[in-house]
Formats: sequence, structure tokens, C-alpha cells
Amino acid sequence: MDVERPGIHILGHWNYKDGVVKNIYVVSSAEKVELLVNGKSKGFGEQTSRFLFTFRNIAWEKGNITAVGYDATGKKVVYGKNMRQRGSPLL
Repeated sequence: MDVERPGIHILGHWNYKDGVVKNIYVVSSAEKVELLVNGKSKGFGEQTSRFLFTFRNIAWEKGNITAVGYDATGKKVVYGKNMRQRGSPLL
């Protein structure tokens, strides 16, 4: 992860069946990371190591997820790519 240029990446995929609840992991050089599911905030992730943020017990919903990174002052510094369901659920 490049600390000079803000970056963000959601690990994994977003193809699940109804009822699946799982942890979502985001790698980012931002100070804080927020997770959005279909545009609704699921809160800020727990920074479990310098670049790894964990969002616990996120219920799968059809649609997309997005990660947003913020600096220490709360200013948005990086907007993650949307990850959306594609095709049939994998799990």
C-alpha cells in the first residue's frame, strides 16, 4: 500500500445467498474507512493492522458495496470502487 497516495481495495467478492453474514475486509492507506452497502453506511471498520480494516457481521444484500477512506481530520481522501453482485451466488 502506498502511503503517499491514498488507496483502497475491498477484498473478496459480493456474490452470496440470502441470509449470509460475514466479515468484510478492506485494505487502505486511509486513517479511517467506512463501508456502504447500497449507499447506506455500515459504519467504520476496526483497524486490525496498519492497512487492514475489518467490518464485522455484515449481512449480504443484493446490490453493491463501496469503501470510502478518510484522513485524520475526517476529510474524504479516497473513494473505493463499487463491488456488486454478478451472476449466481457463490456461497
